[in-house]
Amino acid sequence: MLPLTWSHFFLFAWPRFLAANRNHFAEKRSQMTRVSSPCIRVCTLDAETGLCEGCGRTREEITRWYRITEEERQLIMAELPERMRQAFALESPFAHEPGKAD
Repeated sequence: MLPLTWSHFFLFAWPRFLAANRNHFAEKRSQMTRVSSPCIRVCTLDAETGLCEGCGRTREEITRWYRITEEERQLIMAELPERMRQAFALESPFAHEPGKAD
């Protein structure tokens, strides 16, 4: 009898293992839910405000994002537009100045 090697395992046992566990893997995949996130992949924390310039979250919120409940995430995301407006409200150089003639 020939000695068994890892290649034998992958040739013969691995396909049977996968077939036997296909339902298990499908169940796990269906249990996974997509987490809501405001991230737009512009991950830069502003030194003055401490907020991410892309999404408006704080460092602490970003760090614990996947550990908080979906309800907490939704509450934070509802606050972000106003938080961003207040934190990054910059006057446009093209804004019309009152009292100045065009």
